[in-house]
Amino acid sequence: MILPYIEQSVLYGITDFNICFGCTSGPGSPSFRVTSQNLVMMKCPSNPVTDPVYDGNYARGNYCANTGIGPLRSNGNPFDPTRVGFGPFTMNSKTSLANFHDGTSNTIMVSEVINVKGVTSVAVLGDWRGVMHYPEGALYQHDNSPNSPIPDLFRQAMCISIRSAPCVAASTNWLNRNIVISARSMHVGGVQSLLADGSARFVSDNIHLPTWRALSTYDGEEVIGEF
Repeated sequence: MILPYIEQSVLYGITDFNICFGCTSGPGSPSFRVTSQNLVMMKCPSNPVTDPVYDGNYARGNYCANTGIGPLRSNGNPFDPTRVGFGPFTMNSKTSLANFHDGTSNTIMVSEVINVKGVTSVAVLGDWRGVMHYPEGALYQHDNSPNSPIPDLFRQAMCISIRSAPCVAASTNWLNRNIVISARSMHVGGVQSLLADGSARFVSDNIHLPTWRALSTYDGEEVIGEF
């Protein structure tokens, strides 16, 4: 939906919002030209990995939307009772700025993830963190601090664990989805984050974890100090 605002009107014009983006499969798929397109604006120069995953079907970016506290599951309820804190973006949800009772300067909308190069044991898959057109990869969580050594939880065979972006298998398919992706970057000491007021902040890896978690919610009624 934001493509026309980032100089991608042509790509927006060929987008069919009535088809299943998760069902794309090869150049013959109607959504292939959209989902496989690398977008320079969505890439951080410090992490120049550009190879699409799933046999070239899904391009990746370094900027993901904040869903709050995880894990992200396949529960269709946007206010999944197994979660304790809801971010501005989650499946089946609609959030307007009027809902940001914590204040737009106290709510993170977007932060960074690392795109990992290579393939998994299922050769066509690769690491899906940062995939732009599928919920497994486009969203991240604030359970752990930026660049945490705690491994991300991800689907089996869809992540490659490296030192700067560790991960472990926590689910086997989309039905039993159990995902926690932490904000990570190749920058020294922190991650870039975009707040709801339109400002960008470099957030330190050493941020107090309760503060980092409070920044993930828009209506949590937390008191947030300097960060």
